[in-house]
Amino acid sequence: MKQCCFKNFIGQFAVNLLLNFWGAIMSAVLLVLHFVLGIPLWFFWFGLIGWLVIIAAMTGLMTWVHHLPDVNEPTRVNKNPYSKK
Repeated sequence: MKQCCFKNFIGQFAVNLLLNFWGAIMSAVLLVLHFVLGIPLWFFWFGLIGWLVIIAAMTGLMTWVHHLPDVNEPTRVNKNPYSKK
């Protein structure tokens, strides 16, 4: 992988983390519940890692789609008699 592509992915990943902060809120609530109610700490880790994996997958998919080549459509013959010049 090229270095510039990796830096681009990391930047996009950071922006996606900021835009999709719902996972961080969910993880923070689970961490507070761990200290208040005593629920297992692995709920917090499962929520945090799951959120990061989902964001990384979405970022990777969008990066991959961005790097796909554009396909030009072949020009077609205009068969409409009213739009011919």
